[in-house]
Amino acid sequence: MKELVNTIFLCVDPLVDVLTLTIFVFFVFSVLGMELFQGQGSNRCLDVSDWNEKTQSGTWTVLSDDYTFPIEERRCGGDFTCPTDYEGTKYECYNAGRNPEQGILKQNQADGIIGYDNLGQAMLTVFVFC
Repeated sequence: MKELVNTIFLCVDPLVDVLTLTIFVFFVFSVLGMELFQGQGSNRCLDVSDWNEKTQSGTWTVLSDDYTFPIEERRCGGDFTCPTDYEGTKYECYNAGRNPEQGILKQNQADGIIGYDNLGQAMLTVFVFC
């Protein structure tokens, strides 16, 4: 038993080095992800035909994703574009953010857990994707 405990204590020092290197790599990729993708998770396809930009009043609706409705809304940006004519409505891609009054409760995927909006969230996202 004494040899086992001594062996475990001898392995701690190299494991600390590996852990430090892993955290450094996660940090680098998190900062890189924040620079490239910050705010991208909150883009939604919105119908803004009843919204008045000058008075900031009116209504807008979110296009639901047919596959994940009612859990998720249709995201856009990058390769995903909003439909130009969906049931007679033209949707546009907007950075909607978090606005419970207008029906958008989740900012990013996975209930807002993963994303690149801040460093902690970015490091968690890199950990999940590894």
